[in-house]
Amino acid sequence: DEVWIVLKKAPGGFRTLGPWSKNTILEKIRAGEVQETDHVWMKGMSGWARIASRPDFFTSSEPESPSPL
Repeated sequence: DEVWIVLKKAPGGFRTLGPWSKNTILEKIRAGEVQETDHVWMKGMSGWARIASRPDFFTSSEPESPSPL
């Protein structure tokens, strides 16, 4: 399973949290402990990425509009 590290802004700088699974991060997002403005990294990535930019964690939540008749 993929293992992720979360980078959160903290007083005086940043702190890393994890390693966590994707499901754990999704639970923490729902609980408000991790925000879409925080960053994530996993082995193989060239650098940190905003959680909001990762489809692993955020996809369009708007329902599709029905086709016009």
